[in-house]
Amino acid sequence: MEVELNIYTYTLLAILISLLFAPLLCHRDPDIHPFALLYQSLPSAIRQKKESAIYRNPATPHGTPLKTGLALPCEKSWQTRDGDLRHIWNAYAESGPGKVLSLKGSQVTEVPVEKITRWIHILGSHLSQTSPTKRIALHLPNDIENLVASFACHFYGLTLILLPYPSDSKTITSILTKTQADLAITAAGVIPLNDLQSVPSLKNILYVVEPASRDLDWATPPGSRLQTRTFHELISEDATPTISPPNDIDPNKSAIITAFTSISTGKLEVTEFSTRNLIAAIGAQLTSLPPSERFSAKDTFLPLDCLSLLYPRILTYTSLFSHSLLALTSASGKTCNLILSSHPISPTIIAASSHALLTLLLQTKGTQMELWHNLISFFQSRTLASGRIPRGNWLTRVNDYTRPSLGNPHSLRLIFTHELALAKDTQPLNSYDLNDLRQFLAARVVYALCSPRVAGAICAQNVFDYRCERPERLPSRKLGVGRKCTHFGPPLGGAEVWVREVEGYKVEEGEGAIWVRGPVVPGLEGREKGVGVGVVGRWRGDGCLEFV
Repeated sequence: MEVELNIYTYTLLAILISLLFAPLLCHRDPDIHPFALLYQSLPSAIRQKKESAIYRNPATPHGTPLKTGLALPCEKSWQTRDGDLRHIWNAYAESGPGKVLSLKGSQVTEVPVEKITRWIHILGSHLSQTSPTKRIALHLPNDIENLVASFACHFYGLTLILLPYPSDSKTITSILTKTQADLAITAAGVIPLNDLQSVPSLKNILYVVEPASRDLDWATPPGSRLQTRTFHELISEDATPTISPPNDIDPNKSAIITAFTSISTGKLEVTEFSTRNLIAAIGAQLTSLPPSERFSAKDTFLPLDCLSLLYPRILTYTSLFSHSLLALTSASGKTCNLILSSHPISPTIIAASSHALLTLLLQTKGTQMELWHNLISFFQSRTLASGRIPRGNWLTRVNDYTRPSLGNPHSLRLIFTHELALAKDTQPLNSYDLNDLRQFLAARVVYALCSPRVAGAICAQNVFDYRCERPERLPSRKLGVGRKCTHFGPPLGGAEVWVREVEGYKVEEGEGAIWVRGPVVPGLEGREKGVGVGVVGRWRGDGCLEFV
């Protein structure tokens, strides 16, 4: 029997061969081996009674020191030193891109590093001579003035008090009174002067005035006990620093003070972080990502979360030390519009609040109206399940839904967001939300757990962890089911994390109150014995921490 070869048989053979070999030719390896996600942290060999094992990051195994600083070179090649916050700006000024971008609406202003350094020393010398107790309160949006005031305090050994921005005057005055600030740097007209006069320790106010309002009289009004001055007059062209910064700064002295209202007690709590705590948090953040994903000189970092929060500030300092181009916009915060805030530039890395990301997510999902859109989402979810970020192609762009664009849609590669323990009005994100963001933005997402009592992140998800886990109950407004946080990954290299027994939870199964210790925890007792985060968590079998 002869086999007749014609157009049909050739076509069938071609289809059969393509089905056999196309998967081999088009196959791409996952971003990380799946086995690496099964053991993400290292538990200690023994545990104390009524406590779980102590978990560490694989980069700092048990028996080795935790991350304590920037690992700067010493005279001896095998030694390193921790450094301090001054080394961060010096590294950016010497080897960085030479500028900082200031975004205001659609206007982008390039501010040279030399000018910012001059402003830092002018402001620092003024604050050193004006502030009796060296406690400077900062109430500004994310802009150049915020950066200048922060490093002026760091260079001249002053204590910086971070005030939540924006916030009502009652909250601001209560924090100023609690922290005993004697000088406040604030945007002009934001806080009434009469409210500031009710703070007993406050002596001076430095106003940051917008160019359109500089023709008004911002001098000290008659009968006021507070001395006022404006930022633009202080850093005028003919101004020069009157004193030099000190050579040595005590690493154990309070460098940054934060305040928060605990949801468990309802009271205002104040935490003082030393230079040693902050440098340890920055050092742990520097090494928390694999080498291919770390901050580099090719990146543009845009913090879209407020710098009054410590985690976005730690990320900002990390980007400066890594020589990434820094962009600052005053249109940032918990509920900012991510598309409009990042429109003038094309950032490669952003730090955004979970509220802003969820708003962007829900707006984008509202445009998925057709069956074709659901089909695109299905195949991109399969790509994520196989361990890769879906980049899309010409087929997915045919009749595509409205995807969000943060600047150049192909430039964004990394998004940082976090959950703040004990904070009011937090917005949890589950693994479905994170994977949807990875689809919509074609970028990797790092979800971290933070605490007002710890410098920087406690735990953070692996940047290549795209696993999607269905929650016990899906979020539903109709049924009153809220969102629950997905897991937070392993601890960072600057902390040891464990759980302690709490009534109603089984510590033998890794459940209990979360505790942290290490160089990122303030105080000698916190560094050695640990501090409670104030929430209940559970250690999973893969070494990741999650809320119960």
